[in-house]
Amino acid sequence: MKRPVDIALRYGVAVLAVGGALGIKLLLDPLTVQDTPFLLVFGAIIVSAWYGGLGPGLLATAVSALATDYFFLYPRGTLTGFSVEGIDVLTFVLEGVLVSVLTSSLRSARDRAKRSTLEARSHRESLRESEEIFRLMVEGVKDYAIFMLDPGGRVTTWNDGARRIVGYAEVETLGRHFSSFYPDEDVERGHPEDVLRAALAEGRYVEEGVKVRQDGSTFWASAVITVLRDRKGNLKGFSMVVHDTTERKHADDVLRFLAESGAALSSSLDYRDTLANVARLAVPILADWCAVDVMEENGSVERLAVEHSDPEKVALAYELQERYPPDPDTTRGVRKVLETGEPDMMAEIPEELLDEAAVDPEHRQIMSKLGLRSYMVVPMVARGRNHGAITLVSAESGRRYEKTDLRLAEELARRAALAVDNAKLYEEAQREIAERKEAAIRLKEAEARFRTLVEHIPAMTYMEAADSKARGTDFLYMSPQIEAVLGYSPEEWMADPGLFARTLHPDDRERVLEEDARTSRTGEPFKMEYRHLARDGSVVWMRDEAVLVRDHEGEPLYWLGVQFDITDRRETEEALRQSEGRYRTVVKQAAEGIFIVDNDTKLILEANAAYRDLLGYTAQDMLGLGLTLYDVVAHDRESIDDYVRQIVEDRVHFIGERRHRRKDGSLVDVEVGSSVIPYGDGEALCVIVHDITERKRSAERLQRSLDALLGLYEAGQILSSSLQREEIGSRLLEIARHVSNLTAAVISIPDEEGELHIWRSTGLEGLWQVRFSPEAVAARRKVLETRKSQAIRLRRPEDADGEQLVSRNLPLLVRERLIGVLEAYGQEALMERQNEETLISLANQGASALENARLYAELAERENRLQDLIRKLITAQEEERRKVSYEVHDGLAQTAAGAHQLLQAFARQHPPDSDKGRKDLARVLQLVQQTVGEARYVIADLRPTALDDLGLAAAVRLQVEKISSQGSQVDYEEALGDERLPAEVETALFRVAQEALTNVHKHAPSARVKITLKRLSNCVRLNVRDWGPGFNLEKATDAGGPGERLGLSSMRERVALLGGHLEVYSRPGEGTEVVAEIPTVQIDGNGR
Repeated sequence: MKRPVDIALRYGVAVLAVGGALGIKLLLDPLTVQDTPFLLVFGAIIVSAWYGGLGPGLLATAVSALATDYFFLYPRGTLTGFSVEGIDVLTFVLEGVLVSVLTSSLRSARDRAKRSTLEARSHRESLRESEEIFRLMVEGVKDYAIFMLDPGGRVTTWNDGARRIVGYAEVETLGRHFSSFYPDEDVERGHPEDVLRAALAEGRYVEEGVKVRQDGSTFWASAVITVLRDRKGNLKGFSMVVHDTTERKHADDVLRFLAESGAALSSSLDYRDTLANVARLAVPILADWCAVDVMEENGSVERLAVEHSDPEKVALAYELQERYPPDPDTTRGVRKVLETGEPDMMAEIPEELLDEAAVDPEHRQIMSKLGLRSYMVVPMVARGRNHGAITLVSAESGRRYEKTDLRLAEELARRAALAVDNAKLYEEAQREIAERKEAAIRLKEAEARFRTLVEHIPAMTYMEAADSKARGTDFLYMSPQIEAVLGYSPEEWMADPGLFARTLHPDDRERVLEEDARTSRTGEPFKMEYRHLARDGSVVWMRDEAVLVRDHEGEPLYWLGVQFDITDRRETEEALRQSEGRYRTVVKQAAEGIFIVDNDTKLILEANAAYRDLLGYTAQDMLGLGLTLYDVVAHDRESIDDYVRQIVEDRVHFIGERRHRRKDGSLVDVEVGSSVIPYGDGEALCVIVHDITERKRSAERLQRSLDALLGLYEAGQILSSSLQREEIGSRLLEIARHVSNLTAAVISIPDEEGELHIWRSTGLEGLWQVRFSPEAVAARRKVLETRKSQAIRLRRPEDADGEQLVSRNLPLLVRERLIGVLEAYGQEALMERQNEETLISLANQGASALENARLYAELAERENRLQDLIRKLITAQEEERRKVSYEVHDGLAQTAAGAHQLLQAFARQHPPDSDKGRKDLARVLQLVQQTVGEARYVIADLRPTALDDLGLAAAVRLQVEKISSQGSQVDYEEALGDERLPAEVETALFRVAQEALTNVHKHAPSARVKITLKRLSNCVRLNVRDWGPGFNLEKATDAGGPGERLGLSSMRERVALLGGHLEVYSRPGEGTEVVAEIPTVQIDGNGR
């Protein structure tokens, strides 16, 4: 809008200027005489070109030329055309154009000069402002160190940003060489000088690397060194801009780590190797320690990797985990993160926590070696599944984790979790692909089988167009089975659209076609049972089911259906309905309880009269109260559910005995059998119940009888196994109490005056007052008088209204002699005949056992007296032998010895003169000497002195030497020790050995003999074994006179009297062995 107005104004001024000049010319023309009429209008052209530019100047030239030609050249009032005046006009036009050009050019030059002056002034002002702003900016910049260097590299200016970043104050750094900001290794290799040389060569130099602060710490920085020169190109110095990029470098490292970890995570689908690589990448960028724990499908946790720059510390970490596994109840660390799915971070691990966590000093020492300072544990969660956790620990680096580090760790864990989840999904996908390929193969096989099946199953399969207007008007396919059922071929069905409707039974046609039309409109599945008329006129029941098949976009394609010939089933159902009627009649009239239970709700659906009567319900109560199986079965819900589940699985199940609950709450024993039956549209349980209450009672009575018989049998066995009266009495009471379920039992025995006293009792506590009540005492007296069982009912004094206690008293009789009374106290069942007979039998057995024990005790006492008598007899016999041997030694032996000496002296003093006298004298001396020898043998045989003086071993050795001297081969081994045996033991064993050796010498003088005499732990064993002819033990008899041998019976009797036993083993041709063992403790128990 502005430009059109400006143009109109410039051209308007040009027209006005020309008009004004012409007006003035017309006014002055009569007053002045001029050679040319064009002089005045040149001013208008100059004004127009100066103000408006070249265009308005040219317009003014043209207008002036026309107006001057018209008004001032002859002939006036007309335009000249091609004449002399026309040449003047043309010259004027050229001059006007030239003037317009010159004037517009001058105007443009003036405007440009003016603008240049203004721009220069503005530039100077802007330069001053820029310098001030730059100065303020440099001084105010805090994140950049901006300073100037002289050509030698020394600092000449310093800003606050440099002080903050490098740490030097301005007074400390001015004049300092800028190499102070580089590490020593860079200074040593001349890197600062190289930087200045590179800046001089290129004009500026950009670098990024490590710089050093005043305190010696390092930081990562970017630096730009720019060369400063004056207008003549002389070097003035350098400007250096330093920016602390430590955080950016860390961020770059983190991003690079994330990129590398992402590449590692995406490079392989083996997430175990991938996570191990990520753990290696995390050290030392994110942590000094990195551990990865993976949660398996079963919930167990596996430590997949532990990484540290020092392999020895990695081994130490594994040792720590193996020796000190983490506490499963800890509230921190990996287990907490895995359980909660939330990260766990501790910016600084206090020493107190390590002390608290240490199990022992060695555990604490290992943790100290690891140098733990700060840690983070982040879960690896992806798509709602927890795959494990990553643990990052700071140690020797001294780093303290913050929330930014935690977010980074969470990002790493998220990526790792996605990688793990993707790997698992890939594995699942691979399995699914393999399964799909297998499924495709199976599908092809199934399709072939399906086609074969369709062609051979006892059903008709068909396809019908989805856009058909009526049922059966456009069959696309019909299986060949249709011809066998209805007599029409598949081709006829597909060629004749009206065949379906015509073959429908007249009674079913209307409802079938209505349902067909409805399902065609709604697309719902078609399910019906109806009748067809076959070609031969027969009626065929069909079950027809069809579904509408749609494409991926939901558009209908065709109807797919199947028809079944259910004629037989319908006839069967009719027969079944008739059978069901008969069944219901049978169930109602059955004597057994029968009821139907819903499988799911356990609700009783039906029950016959027998079952209702069994539980006491009416038909209205049974069904109106909504009773369930839990209400009538007196068992817990869990066992009921288990039984129902088992019945459903087995279809038929015999449960056995159960207890059902009557309406009044009492329980009834029943026997139950169940099976699954069809019921309505589903299935139900049919339960048959038989009342076994009476049978249980009979069984209980029979069991009690069996228990009683068994108790009597066991009583006979037990009572006959002991001969101790006290033990028999206690056992009798225990058996009676067990068999008859008694409260208490007592055995009372009469004294000399006939008064009963308690001898043995059990369970009598609390019944003392009852037992000594007048009724009880009178009953016991009556038993003593009549010798018959008495039963009475008693009441406890403290419970007069309570249940009565039955007391049954039974006599203990032995051959019509009463030795005591058996008192039984119990419940009302004691009054029953069976319990009475059981207790009478027990009392008889007990009385017999007690009497047998008494008789055995008397017999044992007599046996003891007999043994004592025999012992005394043997002792007297030995003493008599000793006396006889002494008498023979002091009498006959001494007389014979003296006679032998006198005869020898007589023979020396009065020798006979004849040979016959000398022979007779020698014969007499021999007989006297033989008499002395036999006397000594008799003395030794009666009582060897070696047995008294030296003991058993020495006495047996003398016997061995004696028989050896007579030609027998005897081996003798003894191990009795230094301690002497009791005298009676030594005597008995010596006599056994003496008799055995005498028998060997008599029956097998040349046989080999071995004698072994040993002291065992608590007895002495004598073993005499010979390898002679042997003998038959059954025919052996004692032989020999008194004083020569004891015989087998005598040996056994001697050994038995001392508590030992003697065995003789012999068979003809195999030798004989005699074994005797006698306890080293005397039979009377007084010691050795």
